[in-house]
Amino acid sequence: MTQRADDQPTADSTLRFERNFLAGILETTGALIIVLDAEGRVLRLNRAIEKLAGHTILETVGRFFWDVFLADAELSGFRALFDDLRPEHFPFEFQSPLESRDGDRLWVYWTTTAIAGESGAVEFVVATGVDITALKQAESEMERLIAQLQDALANVKTLRGLVPICANCKKIRDDHGYWRLVEEYVREHSEAEFSHGICPACLKQLYPEYYDETKG
Repeated sequence: MTQRADDQPTADSTLRFERNFLAGILETTGALIIVLDAEGRVLRLNRAIEKLAGHTILETVGRFFWDVFLADAELSGFRALFDDLRPEHFPFEFQSPLESRDGDRLWVYWTTTAIAGESGAVEFVVATGVDITALKQAESEMERLIAQLQDALANVKTLRGLVPICANCKKIRDDHGYWRLVEEYVREHSEAEFSHGICPACLKQLYPEYYDETKG
């Protein structure tokens, strides 16, 4: 069967369209996208990560992904993937700090996907990242507020357990066996403060001349 003369241009046009279409998506998406070879070296990165991190494609192509974009302990787990690179290990997700060219500390949540060749071996790894710096900052602020709240609660004095109190004079026996006024004991074991007054029953008993039946 002979191939028609116009088949090749049509195939080339389709391939060119697909390549341009994928390149357009790569450059316009807000996600951070990096294409790696089977050794972990950068082959391609999109405009989003250039803008976020300040590392251009000319500076990063051919360098190992972890040498440029992974700054801390998270890199050991990612590098281990390339020691035994197999399709079943993907997708692989992790989050890592990223230091921009300007020295800013950013946080990125990465999802990696393997692209296998005809032999079934991994030929390319695509790392897609999302900037979660704002989320990390919010988490840090929440942890700080929780720590402050825990410190405040730890300093709150609370009366607990049985309190031995005299049935007659209402003094309280402290841990050392001394009988203390209620005001002293409560003030020492809590944040409460006292203001003094006199109840109607005591007013009638102690100062009957000042007691008003209509207000009792």
